Amino acid sequence: MKRMKATLLVALYVSTSSVLAADLSTLGQEQIRQKDYVSAVGSFTKHIEANPTDSAAYVYRGYAHYYLKQLPQAEKDFKEAIRLAPAQSQGYFNYGLVLDEQGFHKQAIAQYRLALKQNPNDASAYYNMGNSYSKLSQYKDAVSAFEQAVRLYPQHPYASKNLAVAKAMLKQ
Repeated sequence: MKRMKATLLVALYVSTSSVLAADLSTLGQEQIRQKDYVSAVGSFTKHIEANPTDSAAYVYRGYAHYYLKQLPQAEKDFKEAIRLAPAQSQGYFNYGLVLDEQGFHKQAIAQYRLALKQNPNDASAYYNMGNSYSKLSQYKDAVSAFEQAVRLYPQHPYASKNLAVAKAMLKQ
């Protein structure tokens, strides 16, 4: 009887922990939507403690760190997301953002390429890659990337403008 009670208590604890962790993930996502990045980091940290293999939680927490300008922490989270789920594009894409923010444009381009390998129709990855190429004054490659972004997402608010700028720079 004692063994059965102990088993039931463990099962109850595990199921309760999973529910609480899921609630923390939902809460963290809502905090990100509300731009409460500090709270989101806390929520996802608690979620990760209960679910250390949830790659999406690392992406979300990394995203919050990125917007708090905590780039080393963001980089660490995106790398962990990549390690846990190498077939998912979000880790590569966001790691590219961190690298680009730090001025490592060539390395950012490599990450955007890896993201595109996983999700070839990601207009944002092409757009960011175009921006990275532009920062390196590699306008021919920038034009190509921006053209892909516009092809995939014609309503993108900046891709057409950046495409025009890259084409103008190419003519100089």
